[in-house]
Amino acid sequence: MRIFIGLTEVSGYYARLHRGLLELGAEAEFFPLQDHRFGYGPSTRHWIPRFAQWCVARRVGALETSSLRRLFWLSMVTLSRAVFLAWALIRFDVFLMGGGSSFFRFRELRLMRLLGRRIVYTFHGTDSRPAWMDGFCQGTSRMSGQPSSGAFPTDSDMATYHRVNEERRETVRRIERHANVVINAPPQAQLQTKPYVIGLAVGIPVDAVALNDPGEPRARATVVRVLHSPSFHIGKGTTEIRAAMRRLQQSGIDLEYTEISNRPHMEVRQAIAACDFVVDQVYSDSPMAGFAAEAALAGKPAVVCGYYSAHHEADLAPYMRPPSLYCHPERLEEAIRSLAVDSTRREQLGAQAKEFVEKNWSPRAVAGRYLMLAAGEPIPPEWMYYPEQNRYFLGMGIDDRSLQKVLRQYLDRFGDSALGIDAAPELKRRVLAFASQGTL
Repeated sequence: MRIFIGLTEVSGYYARLHRGLLELGAEAEFFPLQDHRFGYGPSTRHWIPRFAQWCVARRVGALETSSLRRLFWLSMVTLSRAVFLAWALIRFDVFLMGGGSSFFRFRELRLMRLLGRRIVYTFHGTDSRPAWMDGFCQGTSRMSGQPSSGAFPTDSDMATYHRVNEERRETVRRIERHANVVINAPPQAQLQTKPYVIGLAVGIPVDAVALNDPGEPRARATVVRVLHSPSFHIGKGTTEIRAAMRRLQQSGIDLEYTEISNRPHMEVRQAIAACDFVVDQVYSDSPMAGFAAEAALAGKPAVVCGYYSAHHEADLAPYMRPPSLYCHPERLEEAIRSLAVDSTRREQLGAQAKEFVEKNWSPRAVAGRYLMLAAGEPIPPEWMYYPEQNRYFLGMGIDDRSLQKVLRQYLDRFGDSALGIDAAPELKRRVLAFASQGTL
């Protein structure tokens, strides 16, 4: 069984999955079309995919040039991808794809199935989450004010959300139609219409190499170091985290707060090694996403807030739930305080998180589950999730007041059929009740 992994990287996920597959002796190759700017892993050495990578890079470099030059490089990208696809179809039996990646906007999936290739597709969030509940999609329209400011959302925002929602809905349909296995997470899969494998059942591959604390000696033995590493400040709730930290410091708690953003992977890991605990995000739909998982590997606990904290125990079997301090967004300051003042609790939660990721989320462990799915082995029933089970819609990276405002305008303009969630009748009923009355 020869395994293709591509065509993009998502915070080191696929580089680590590739490494885990190789550790298990699988014949697997990883083909990102663009080198990741944070340095998660090397590119392929095969000339055909490297030619496709080169064409993509040249096209990106030509975006600010003449229209004729842009057209030329677009044509070259199309040609190189066609050659790359033909080469891959001849060489590989299984295609592990995800992160919105595709050769030709998912139209090639039908050809793969017709040729007997097996497809395992993994969604990572924005690619299957409705735009009307996606704080990351909406973030650019909130850059000038607070999440619930009067200027948000505008009519132009509404048109954008509708267009993006329709594009995502069509993408999900194409993938569902042709993939043998789809991997997703319930709080980000409202656009799905067919059963899928729960992402936390498979796990997040986390690098098994730990770092020693590289930090300078502490000036005061009592100071507690807290780290936040936002990739997108609005979506991660950075403003709220900063405010909570200031209030706690003003109350007399000895906290040293550090932020690190858009830095190479190794620098982030060094910052993790030097802290006592991390604050991941305020509106998260996962109890432990990538950054919190990296911290867990170093034995550092994470504060993670999100509305999904009220639902994850119902959706996930106990062995799928990673240890973190996962709570409602309104409990952010309380959660930070509880870890700041209790070193024993910090150490216990950090040790539990470390044990969990080392046992369940090592690249080798996650790769073993992917191999099972790639081989077509029976899937454990508790791994499967059905769209009609879903009850969650409070979003990722957006507060509930802003979401209600978005929903009211969206429904007034486009109607409830534009929500894209007809496969989950109870979920739709709850969304409409929330939009009209604010009830859940």
